[in-house]
Order: sequence, then structure tokens, then C-alpha cells
Amino acid sequence: MGKAIRWLGALPTYRMKVDGLSAVSKNKGTLDEVANSLRHGETVVLYPEGQHQNKRWLGNFSMAYLKMAFGAAEASGFEKEVFVMPTANHYSHYFHAREDMMIRFGEPISLAPYYELYKEQPRQAMREVNAIVRAKIEELMLNINNLENYDEIDFLRESAYGTNYAEAKGLNPDQLPEKLQSDKALVAEIEKAVEQHPDQMKSIFEKTKELIKGI
Repeated sequence: MGKAIRWLGALPTYRMKVDGLSAVSKNKGTLDEVANSLRHGETVVLYPEGQHQNKRWLGNFSMAYLKMAFGAAEASGFEKEVFVMPTANHYSHYFHAREDMMIRFGEPISLAPYYELYKEQPRQAMREVNAIVRAKIEELMLNINNLENYDEIDFLRESAYGTNYAEAKGLNPDQLPEKLQSDKALVAEIEKAVEQHPDQMKSIFEKTKELIKGI
């Protein structure tokens, strides 16, 4: 099966939690292969969070994607301009069948301005680029980072309340791009309310939790 997946263009990665510490060293082969592909003008798609999840929030990034990208530039003697294209997948629902999916692309980020810094301080260069990439991806997606009240916020967003909110903004909740726009605004307002009125929002979240349990 591994050979078939490779034939499709996918490459393996090894994680300590899953494959054990001894297997992690095998990642060097994948890193080298990716760097070589980038150096020859190919495109590599990967998920920098490096894991699966079922929530609409942005997890921590592994620096491996930037090691590959800067590695490709280094292999060319820093003559090749390598780009990172921020991308986000957005689904109307994670678990239902026949749902809508949207892929959003941001502006490509050139690594060339960071080549000199990378030569002297590679970790610092990767940290700076990573911060930019994260910020750009967050702009493209719905990021509910209040994980303590995630279920309640997500329920409000998907309920009639979220539908009415979208329509009040002049947006069509049945069109995924417009629903995403509305949801981002709604979540931002909820987060602002949590900061300004924590006691009231705590009460709202508790009532929402009871509603979810009752349904």
C-alpha cells in the first residue's frame, strides 16, 4: 500500500507518539525528497499542524514545513526563490455526508527576504516566517480559539441564531463563502463579549450547554 500511495505523490512522515523515537530519523529522507522537489519547481502540499482534528481552530505548527522550504533554497545556493502559499480548507460540516467544501488561498509569501537571516540564525528566520504564515491562514479560516466554550460557540454559530445573524448582515447562510464571513464576524463578537462581559457570557454559555444537552 505504501508503494501505491507514493505513486500517487504522497510521502510518509513519522511521529514519535505514533511510530516511536527510532522511526523519527526516517523523516530526513522525506525532508530531502521534498526539498529536492521544491528545488525543481514542483509544489508540495502539507498540513503544518501535523495532526487530525475535528474542531475549527488553528493548532500549533511544526517547523518541518519551513525546514523543507529553506532547505530547498539552500540546496540551490539560495538562488531559487521559494514561496509558501497560505491555504485553508473549510467545510460546511465535518461529519455529515454530501456537505460543501471550500479551499481558500492567500497571497504567496516569498522566503527570499529571509535568506540572509536564515544563514546566520535559521531558527529565528523560521520563527518570523511561521508567525506570518499563521496570521495569514487565520485570516482565511474560522478560528474558534476559545476551546473551553468551543461546543457552545459552535452550536450558536450553527443554530438559528447563527442563521439570523448572517441574514441581519445581508449574507446568505446557505452559501458557504458568505456563511464563513458571517461566522467569523459572529465569533469575533462573542470573543469581544467574553472579554467585556465575562459573567453574562458565562451565564449564556451555561444555558447553551443545557440546551445542547436537552436536544
